[in-house]
Amino acid sequence: MLYGMSELLFLGSHAYRSDPLLYPPRQPMQLSRKAVPLSATALLSCCSRQQACPQSCKHSHPSSIANQLCRSSRTGFGCIAAGMVAIDITQQRKEDQQRFFLPEALVNYLSLLGWNPGDDREKMPIADIVRLFDLPAVNQSNAKFDGKKLANMNMVYLLEQPADRFVALAKAYFAKQPNGATVMANEPYFREIMLLAQPKIKSVDELGAYTGYFFTEDFAIDPKVKDKVMAKGDPKARLAELIAAIPAMDFSSDASVEAGIKSLAESKGLGFGDYQAVARLAVSGTNAGPSITAIFRVLGKDRVLARLGKFAA
Repeated sequence: MLYGMSELLFLGSHAYRSDPLLYPPRQPMQLSRKAVPLSATALLSCCSRQQACPQSCKHSHPSSIANQLCRSSRTGFGCIAAGMVAIDITQQRKEDQQRFFLPEALVNYLSLLGWNPGDDREKMPIADIVRLFDLPAVNQSNAKFDGKKLANMNMVYLLEQPADRFVALAKAYFAKQPNGATVMANEPYFREIMLLAQPKIKSVDELGAYTGYFFTEDFAIDPKVKDKVMAKGDPKARLAELIAAIPAMDFSSDASVEAGIKSLAESKGLGFGDYQAVARLAVSGTNAGPSITAIFRVLGKDRVLARLGKFAA
């Protein structure tokens, strides 16, 4: 059975909620990085949780029926012709080929390939897309798939997720990772860290690298970041001063941690930033992540002091 674009967008936006074989409730889509043009059209191939779109799916997708949907009886949601780019959505267990994107972000992004609603909006409710979409207004020459733009769109959607849903998405991701059970062992701790990461990531598959140092003491130190940090000022002296001052600091909130570091800095005629970079490097191994005050608070005094001491040794 064939559907028009409005039906396609509607089905695409609701498939993850209505078809348990396609996506478990509140699970992100798994998107292969491969994007291969298919002559005049391209296919958006979907699959069930257990299998890819079967070879027996013999529906043709000539350019005259681009942007239509065919359904396969085996998968429940077959192939979508979508502009000039092929996106393979599968359940492959190859981490280097997967990105995890929210279905609503993917539908929103794909709808804007070669089309716009007549204004500058990029993020749009699916209901608005279905209502406003006009197939004759699609310019195929502009339908260029950009993975970075899709990731940015997904980041916007992730930022708006309620805390419970975001944590559920994080759990679904870590459940498939070798260290998942260890990472999720302490539920309140896991939840707090995931919510610290929520405003920073573009896809849930970034959570492992972004939050890894919270769950192990055996984390790597980025050598390039280390060279840069250690070349500025006197970071070893700043570490020694922090180690001496932290036992008397209040770690009950981000604000109290910040106040403690600022008080130390003022007593030395320095600024907060003189301590921030080297402290972050020592406790996380990198220069990215949540605020240093949040990292200190969540790790706690004992772990922070141990990491600072290890790095300074």
